[in-house]
Amino acid sequence: MPLFEKKPKYDYELFCKAHENAKDVAHKLGYEAVAIKHGIDNIDRFSLLVLGNDWGMIEQKLNCDFLTKGKNTVCIQESSIDFNPIYKKMKHCSFPVFQGVSTLSNIDVRGIICAVIGNPRFENLKPETLPEKDQMSVNVNFTYGIFEEARDSWVEDVVSVSNETGVDYKISQHPRDKGNLENYNVVRSNALLVHDLIKESSILVSRFSALLTEAICLGRFAIYYNPHGENMHYKFEADNKMFYYATNRNELKQAVESILKNKNEETQSNFLALHIGNSIDGKASDYINMLLNDVAGYPVLKKLGLKQRLKLMAGIFKRRYILKQNY
Repeated sequence: MPLFEKKPKYDYELFCKAHENAKDVAHKLGYEAVAIKHGIDNIDRFSLLVLGNDWGMIEQKLNCDFLTKGKNTVCIQESSIDFNPIYKKMKHCSFPVFQGVSTLSNIDVRGIICAVIGNPRFENLKPETLPEKDQMSVNVNFTYGIFEEARDSWVEDVVSVSNETGVDYKISQHPRDKGNLENYNVVRSNALLVHDLIKESSILVSRFSALLTEAICLGRFAIYYNPHGENMHYKFEADNKMFYYATNRNELKQAVESILKNKNEETQSNFLALHIGNSIDGKASDYINMLLNDVAGYPVLKKLGLKQRLKLMAGIFKRRYILKQNY
């Protein structure tokens, strides 16, 4: 958590959802987190709420609680996310912090007070020497019922291109991906394992994922393979230097062949500057921490009307009822 590693000048408490594994992960990283189900007690002791997600039901309730008390709320963009306007992501808080100028092409920020700074998630990642032998890291993350029907043909395409180009592959399968990949060279993945796998490779192939950006931070070539036509409302424009985009098997093969041909040439890519801003200089946490100190003292920048609060509470009670019926 680089944001806290920089020893911010403010006191903070860390909260996480009770039904997720975040508390254990935080503990392993040396941080104590409090698991919550419905809200935070005694919010009067806080001057600011900081979120990485302001569109979940619990997060929306916290956001509502703080704004109702006249306290600002900040949402820091966690990665490349689906900005489908129906979810109003990063529009519930009073002050969104975006990771790069490219984000602004995905969301309407008219009338919104915001900042474009960077993402602490990426600031400690530095380019490393490519391995002597080319290897393709394949990220399989067809999860939560989204495009799961496209998984098999997607994997078949990637593996066949690997065979035809002579580049060995290794698949990292997302923990929540339920596909049967036992006939392939595959490992069940987690955040640390997939990071190491990317470093062992020279090329990453993935569907929509923040790993595409992480790979480029590490000096690896990234290919966004999208034959199934997903529209994640987040624009990744290929520069064909570090980042490639392919929509069918032939384009994927051409991208791999282009990388193999030009991988030893010095490349000037603006991808990271556009997508994660000050993260590449390791300054994102410093600037965000300074901003948080300032925003904590601002007058509340957004007010919720009674209609918005009632609609939110109705949604929360409905969600609680559904959860009780299922567990």
